[in-house]
Amino acid sequence: MALTALGVAASATQLAAYGLTIISYIAKTSERVQNTPQEYHEYEVQLRNLVNTAQGIERNPALQTRNVKFQLDTISAEVRTLQSILCPAIGFEKNSCKKNWNIIYGSEQRKIAMHLKSLYQMNIALLLCITTSNTDQLSDVKGSINKLADQNIELEQETSEAGAAQGALRSMDVEGVAERLPLTCLQGDPTQSFGQAQMRIGPTAVDRQSKCSRSNMQVYLLIKL
Repeated sequence: MALTALGVAASATQLAAYGLTIISYIAKTSERVQNTPQEYHEYEVQLRNLVNTAQGIERNPALQTRNVKFQLDTISAEVRTLQSILCPAIGFEKNSCKKNWNIIYGSEQRKIAMHLKSLYQMNIALLLCITTSNTDQLSDVKGSINKLADQNIELEQETSEAGAAQGALRSMDVEGVAERLPLTCLQGDPTQSFGQAQMRIGPTAVDRQSKCSRSNMQVYLLIKL
């Protein structure tokens, strides 16, 4: 991935350099030659947009994909061809520039226009490729967010179920303690008096045993009498 990014950045840098060379040539020629066709000013704007796109790709690692590199390499080949026709190895002296422009305006104008129109179409393809790449990245991010949200919902459900289970266990423990309370109190602190224990646990088997003892005593006294 790192090597791919480096290759894309290099292709973008090269394309921007080619485009700036052509833009500079058109701008200087337009300044020195009167009656420059309006379409060349439009081509200059188009090339500036292409250069801006290439520079944006160079600065943005997220756009440095293989598909984008393929588009950049295709455009670079077309730009080099256009550069070889439009920007021959001559200086920008006034006479040379005018002479060169007259040659281009005559025999090469149609060929130049064809390459510039081709560049326009390639630039659209590049922008579509970038848009698709961004859409895929946004889709991946959205998918990751949805996955995290689902995991969070599952975690909340598990936490809620665990809390309910713990509450049920605590309720069962309280009921169990309540059932064992009289026996526990009877087997509790030996330092407590019988009265204290009785006050805590209320009527129990001890009370019933005491009543039975009193009844037996009454029967015994009646027999003695």
